[in-house]
Amino acid sequence: MSGYPGHISGSIKEEPLKRIADALEVMAQAMQDSVKQQEKIVQIMQDSVKKQEEIAKEITEVSQSAYCRQDR
Repeated sequence: MSGYPGHISGSIKEEPLKRIADALEVMAQAMQDSVKQQEKIVQIMQDSVKKQEEIAKEITEVSQSAYCRQDR
């Protein structure tokens, strides 16, 4: 987990609960960062779906227009 603040260091003589708490803080920060990245991915996917819907609508309109011209 390099790159995260709160690197767990110190001697073995440190209080074990303090070391566990420090480790949990590092894990919590990593999880928060992961959630932020996942939220960005979800937003990108939602934008992609909207764009695909727009393209599908345009294709439908063009195909209907072409179909109507054939009826003439």
